[in-house]
Amino acid sequence: MSKILKVLAALGVVLAFASCNKMTPEQMAAKAGQVTVNCTPGVLTYINGKVPVELEVTYPEGYFYPEVVLTVTPVLVYEGGEAEGLPWVFQGEKVKENNVLVHTDGGTFRHRLSFDYREGMEVSHLELRASAFFNGNTIAFPVRKVADGVIMTGQFALLDGFCSYKADNYQDVLHKTAEGQIMYRVNSSAIGKKQLKSESIEDYQDAIESIKQDDRYTIKGTQIVSYASPEGGKTLNDKLSGKRSVAAEKAWDTVGKGMEAESLEIKSIGQDWDGFREAVEKSDIPDKDLILRVLSMYSDPSVRESEIRNLSQIYTELKADVFPELRRSRFITNLDFRNYSIEDLEILSRQKIYMLDEEGLLKLASVTDNDARKEFIYNFAYEKFGSSRAGFNLAVMSFKAGKTGAAEKYLDRLNEEDDPEVINLRGLIEMNRQNWYKSEDLFEKAATELSRSNIGVVNMLQGNYDKAASVLSDDDPNKAVACLLAGNVAGAATCLKGDDARTDYLRAVVAARQGNRDETARWLASAIGKDPTLAEREKKDMEFAKLR
Repeated sequence: MSKILKVLAALGVVLAFASCNKMTPEQMAAKAGQVTVNCTPGVLTYINGKVPVELEVTYPEGYFYPEVVLTVTPVLVYEGGEAEGLPWVFQGEKVKENNVLVHTDGGTFRHRLSFDYREGMEVSHLELRASAFFNGNTIAFPVRKVADGVIMTGQFALLDGFCSYKADNYQDVLHKTAEGQIMYRVNSSAIGKKQLKSESIEDYQDAIESIKQDDRYTIKGTQIVSYASPEGGKTLNDKLSGKRSVAAEKAWDTVGKGMEAESLEIKSIGQDWDGFREAVEKSDIPDKDLILRVLSMYSDPSVRESEIRNLSQIYTELKADVFPELRRSRFITNLDFRNYSIEDLEILSRQKIYMLDEEGLLKLASVTDNDARKEFIYNFAYEKFGSSRAGFNLAVMSFKAGKTGAAEKYLDRLNEEDDPEVINLRGLIEMNRQNWYKSEDLFEKAATELSRSNIGVVNMLQGNYDKAASVLSDDDPNKAVACLLAGNVAGAATCLKGDDARTDYLRAVVAARQGNRDETARWLASAIGKDPTLAEREKKDMEFAKLR
């Protein structure tokens, strides 16, 4: 439905004195047509539990008397009662109070308000009741009807805006490894007792023993991977790597301490150029960028080695600091770790919360129903791990609780202004403040599926139902409602594809507007069968008044 503006008689008082050019308050009431009042929308619409109204009053020059106070009270009159809006009080230039000031040269004033929806407002109208006060006298003005309503189809619109929490990456099963290494002398595959008692091997054995005692671990197998450093030629190093592989397999009985030999996988890599590249990248060698360029330029291992040898000083540093770390066999045991259950996470969070990692905290917060508890967990994750996801989720929580200021502060401390989800949430904050243009710009910048839905919401909130319908995809939950409110019944029909009670009820609205009594009855029966509470709604819904 498009915006309807009604120009109506407005309210004002000017006291008449001796001058014949000044009207008495009674004359002002009689000639109230000098002032215009616009009400948006002209037919009120239910939106998200509210019936919003925007009034615009324009006083012409010379109309408002300097010593007059004018009180205007919006009242929504409906079946069974009345709802008063916040009074709107104007005053002239000489009044010593703190109301809306109207100068003698006139001006335009806007007033936004909303009524909480109450049962019976389906059949209602909005009227303005006003009285002027001057010099101890009160003059009542005629009651003026300014809008009809309420169209309840908007009750099916989802207009809080769309945003989602950032997800955790919690895994029920974690894939881990335990590793120990045997280091060899240059050109050697011999393994001595000292090598079998190295710190790396002992740490590996201790880890395996601990794993065996923890029923949450499952050993999936072990790889024995042997290497040679990339020096001395490819043929020589391939043979040397193979010998080290044989020696490491024989050492498994000592290293593995009774672990099943059937689970072994033996590999010989040969020259370890990948390990070489990684070691150089992590090193403090001054000319490491030059070495890395050589690696990228030549694919032939022999050419690589020759070029690196030509860098005599650098080669000396490599021999001393890098190559020794590549003469090795690795014992890599692959493990599956059964992660904490939700119950385990809850217990740990209350007893030893510091034991939980970032993903565990985010997971627990996501399944916690208590908002105070959820907020505490997200705060802990943010403070301990600097978790930007936890910080963002705190902003989402605040926004959903109506605390837009707090939401904005949480976003400010993240300093992630290029994140589309952050941009979308900032758009929602501006939308909540009714900064329509700014919010829509942010949604367009975010360019996500949710922000596209929010562009539709912004336009629906402003009554721009045609634009909302054009922006929204056919799969959007608001598309059909936007089409109906825009009067595009056919458009609404094409995007009603679900089989839930809400969709069936909207199908009934479409059929009713098309004058199809049988289809209306069929879809209403289907909707009420899925959601019996809709039966009471249908009895009062003005959409079906002509078919009753």
